[in-house]
Formats: sequence, structure tokens, C-alpha cells
Amino acid sequence: MDTIETAAVAAHSAPMPPGRMRRAVPQRLSAALAGFAAITSLLSFTFFEVFERDAPSAVGNMRGTALTMLIVAVPLLVAAMIMADRGSLRARVVWLGALAYLAYNSVLTVFAAHFNSFFLMFVATLSLSIWSLLALLRDFAAEEVRARGARVPVRLVAVYMLACTILFAFVWLRDIGPAMMANSIPSSFGATGLLVAPTHVLDFAFTFPLLIAGARGIWARRGWGFVISGGLLIMLTIETLSIALDQVFGHYHDPAQSLGAVPLMAVLTLIGSAMSFLFLSRLAVPRTAAEVGRRREAARPVHYPPAPRPRRPMWY
Repeated sequence: MDTIETAAVAAHSAPMPPGRMRRAVPQRLSAALAGFAAITSLLSFTFFEVFERDAPSAVGNMRGTALTMLIVAVPLLVAAMIMADRGSLRARVVWLGALAYLAYNSVLTVFAAHFNSFFLMFVATLSLSIWSLLALLRDFAAEEVRARGARVPVRLVAVYMLACTILFAFVWLRDIGPAMMANSIPSSFGATGLLVAPTHVLDFAFTFPLLIAGARGIWARRGWGFVISGGLLIMLTIETLSIALDQVFGHYHDPAQSLGAVPLMAVLTLIGSAMSFLFLSRLAVPRTAAEVGRRREAARPVHYPPAPRPRRPMWY
């Protein structure tokens, strides 16, 4: 009995294997992020008076982003983490995209709003999202995604990503181009008081290069091309929905703000949802050895023994 108890204690107190420990890091960081992001977005949406030093349209935009985080990004992140813990590679791609969205918009909440009571909560959300993203990327099996993505329409995905790059780059350049030529402030800044727009910085420095690199990588069927493209498809889909809600709430707080971008963002959200579904659905689901054995056994033809011939009755 003592030997059995000693073995049980040793099994429970044994150190976690390095591989399993490394896989637990992104889960713990992402779980903390989900909690912080949910609380921060709920407070930001409800107690928006803390943004009193920001322009009314900016307050509306912040509320739209907070609502998207609360009802879309955080639930999607939690669901993806649960499914990924059960071994779903598709869920890991969704997890990656949700983290990318939260990291992107955490930068905006930190740098696009004036200092307020939620500042440290915004910083904590930004820190957790960045570190969660890096931890998950370190543990991502890129070659597995490539091997299971043989049926993904890589050219269609690449063209869509390049089209998004061109579209958003054109919109930003139409805004900042004339101001750069005249050495003035872009008209979109209005009364926001921004020195520069964090959206412009993020997109030109990171988002656009990643979209181009992902499109090129998935076109060539490289492992990291699949990973980057899958994550960005999810991120862009949530982001276009977020922009639509930003515009709606921005117009609510400042009727002078146009709603002209809402239909375009709604269409892009639908297209992005279709592209994301297409990408994820074409990732092959691996079969276990037991499943393969059962399928082979079920497909094997069954040979029945021939029925015995009836005996002739013996007459005595």
C-alpha cells in the first residue's frame, strides 16, 4: 500500500514536461487577456464619460470598438481556446486571429484616446495581447497547417488579402496624401487633437506588410504563409465589423460623422466571413489510427459462407 501511495504522490508532484509547459503559456496568458479585455471593454462601453476630453465622434468610435471586443472578440477567443485545447487546429487559427484583433485595437485604445481612469487597464490589455500572440506563434506548427491545407484555395485567399491591402491603403492615402503634400493636418483628424493617427501607423508599418507577406507565402504554399493568412482573415473579418460599429456609434455621438463607410464595411465583413469559413473548412481533419482502422474495417467487403445445400430426405 505504501508503495502505491508513494508512486501516486510522485506522479502528481512530477514536473510538467517542457513541451506541455510551453503549450500552457499561451493558454494562461490568453485566459488572463480574455478577463481583462471583457472587463475593460464593458467599463469603456458603459462608463464612456471617462473619454470626456476626446471628440464626440472619437468617443463613439471607442464605444463601437469596446462593444465588438465584448460581444465578438472575447467570446470567440474563449471558444477557440477551449476547442484548441481539445486538439482542433482550426480553433488555433481562430485563436490567433482573435489575439491579433485584440492586440491591434489595444494599441488604438492606448494611443488614440486621452489619458483617463482606465489607462492602466488599457495598458494591461495591450501587454497581455502582445505576449499572448507571441507565445501562441512560438508554439504554432506551421508545417502542420501547410500539410493539412492542401485543399485551401490559396490563390483566392492571396488575391483577397492583396485587394484588402490596396483598398485600405487607398483610403488612408486619400486622407493623408494631400495633407503631406501641403504639410498640413489631415482633415480626418478634425477636433480629435491627435498628433498622428495610430491606425495609419499600424497599417502602414505592420498590417499591410503582413498582408502582402501572407499573400505571397500562401500563394507559394509555405507553412508560415498559411498561418499568417489564416490569422489575418479572422482578424480582418472582426475588424471590418468593428469599423462598421465604430461609425454607427460615432454618428450617434456626433451626427456630423458620416455613415458612408458602414455599407462597405458590412459587405467586407460578409466577404471576410465567407473567406474565413472557406479557409477553415478546407483544413483537413487528421484521423487517429483507431479511426483509420474502423474505416478500413467498414469498407472491407464482407464474405459470407455459402448457404448449405439442403439434404435429400432419406426414405427407409
